[in-house]
Amino acid sequence: MATATATSTGNHMNLKELKQKKISELSAFAKDLKIEAASGMRKSELIFAILQALLHYNHQQRTLQAFDKETSLCRLHLQYFRY
Repeated sequence: MATATATSTGNHMNLKELKQKKISELSAFAKDLKIEAASGMRKSELIFAILQALLHYNHQQRTLQAFDKETSLCRLHLQYFRY
């Protein structure tokens, strides 16, 4: 379960770390990431799917952070001009 918390805190796993994991650990990690049909995948397919999921997760986080920053600027603007 330590791998699942690594993604939720914004950390990442690299290819080397994933290659060192057992297929059972990769399958559990894939399940945590909600990767469909992970149980039937080979190790290389699991690693690729996990990396894709992590990229998608990180992209979503950056998008949300940018949205939050833009929303905060709009709020400041509205407060300043008392709209």
